[in-house]
Amino acid sequence: AAAAAASGVEGSATTAPPTRGLALDCGAGIGRVTKEVLLPAGFARVDLLDVRPEFLAKAREYIPAERLGRTLCCGLAEFDFLHTESAAWDLIWVQWCSIYLTDAAFVEFFRR
Repeated sequence: AAAAAASGVEGSATTAPPTRGLALDCGAGIGRVTKEVLLPAGFARVDLLDVRPEFLAKAREYIPAERLGRTLCCGLAEFDFLHTESAAWDLIWVQWCSIYLTDAAFVEFFRR
């Protein structure tokens, strides 16, 4: 799925010219999708959301600092999309982490 989303994209996280604004990578882990898909797709910056602070710390080392937005340590079920400072993302990427939500939490996630 990630490869299909990035089809036709050339460059890398460090060389692709940003042509899009801000993305949010939910369940970002250490930032692999951010570095290999979202940044090459042209996003100027990407905010990362993950429940594990040690993953976010690794992401700060893995992703070029000039393209890394905020690192937000919170679970997907608890994250308040509407009341987060500067919550104006052009894309919200949710992949593997959604399988850990209960059905009710998943529905509530989409409502927010």
